[in-house]
Amino acid sequence: MARKKPARTPRAAKQVVYIRDESPVAQRQPKTDLLILARLLKEEGTKQFQNEEHLAAAHAILTKWADMESSGRLAEFHETQLQGLFLADVFGAALGYTPAVEGTEVFYQVQHHAIAGQEPDAVLGKFRQGEERDPLAVVELKGPAVHLDRDRSSGRTAVDQCWDYLVNTRPTCRWGIVSNIVSFRLYERDSTKRAYEHFTLQELRDIAAFRRFYALF
Repeated sequence: MARKKPARTPRAAKQVVYIRDESPVAQRQPKTDLLILARLLKEEGTKQFQNEEHLAAAHAILTKWADMESSGRLAEFHETQLQGLFLADVFGAALGYTPAVEGTEVFYQVQHHAIAGQEPDAVLGKFRQGEERDPLAVVELKGPAVHLDRDRSSGRTAVDQCWDYLVNTRPTCRWGIVSNIVSFRLYERDSTKRAYEHFTLQELRDIAAFRRFYALF
């Protein structure tokens, strides 16, 4: 006879649900296309990175944010409270897009760079102090309760806003990133809104998924 497993406590059961279940605002929407062939992205994720130690540290940062979501901590904050820390922690420390405030000659992240009279939350590229900034990617951030395809600000969803920035920048700005803290999307201006790559914080606990995310972003 199989050994009877001990019953989970209510607290333990709740933790399992948090980790396994994706919130509705984090889930990928149906009837959308992948931006990159899954086979190619998987291959990139399995390659040896130049700095595997940094990758491990970056994974720890994303896992920390996933823990904050699981505990319910993220739900206590809105976009403006999280934005600066999220950009510094995830895009700066984890992904390497260091901002100008770190005092280096070359920096890779600028917050609130004006595009056609509007300001995305950040732009990414290779910048130098005193030189014209030519972004390679725009970043639109929302709070962890915001649905990227449904919730609207001034009649525009977060995805709409990101594409507004893309079409109003130079052709060299090829990439659009949309995030509500609990999920990440990558768009490409020569594709359509239907095609994007998608990751969630909870998915990024898995090291294989994180390696694909790290390779892509």
